[in-house]
Amino acid sequence: MSTILEEWSTAKAEMARLEALLPASALSKRGEVLIGVLILVLVSVVIWDHFKPSPAPVGQWGAAETSKLVSDVMKEQLKMSKTLTVYAPAAKKKLDLPPEYQKDPKQYVLAATTLNPDYHPQTTTTLVNSETGESTTITRREPYLLIAAQQTGEIRVDYGYKRSATVETGTGNSYLIGIGQWQTIANTIKMETKRVARFTLREDLVQVKGVNLGGTLSVDSDRDGFIGVGAGYRW
Repeated sequence: MSTILEEWSTAKAEMARLEALLPASALSKRGEVLIGVLILVLVSVVIWDHFKPSPAPVGQWGAAETSKLVSDVMKEQLKMSKTLTVYAPAAKKKLDLPPEYQKDPKQYVLAATTLNPDYHPQTTTTLVNSETGESTTITRREPYLLIAAQQTGEIRVDYGYKRSATVETGTGNSYLIGIGQWQTIANTIKMETKRVARFTLREDLVQVKGVNLGGTLSVDSDRDGFIGVGAGYRW
């Protein structure tokens, strides 16, 4: 009798462990709330993106925004003892400036800088030496803001190997669960590695000191999928 009770206890523990491994047949309430919040945030971002000013298209010039660090500083007239050093007019053609600048003989290029893309804000400053007439352009990577609306997205396709567990039902041992009643417990877990393709869509919405908050949706070629929200750090 004690042996049967021990086997029954072992079988119950095994069933509980397998139930934890098996995927849920329906989303939990917490998951439904999480997905609802994600959908609400995504809709808000779409509305916000529709009304926000659009950046200049790639390959086209646009007016640069003055740094907020000097936005409240007054400008003044500078009398120089030397002639200001500028680029020859050919620089305007090299930079492919808009026609109104290229055709205007009074417009000259003082400095031109190309910055590498970076997740940090960057401030570029051009200085003029009043004695020599030479100009110098310097740039600085600024620290992350405490919180900022930072909408960036990524669509990604990967191909590789996936490690997963499957439960084979009906291949375990038989246990006595009552008088004249036996039940076969599925206690065989098989690990397998297979090749899959994965499609991932990620949308970051808010940046908090370098940590990006947003949502992720992924679908594998074996029909497994994932949707959720999270945080990530880039480097």
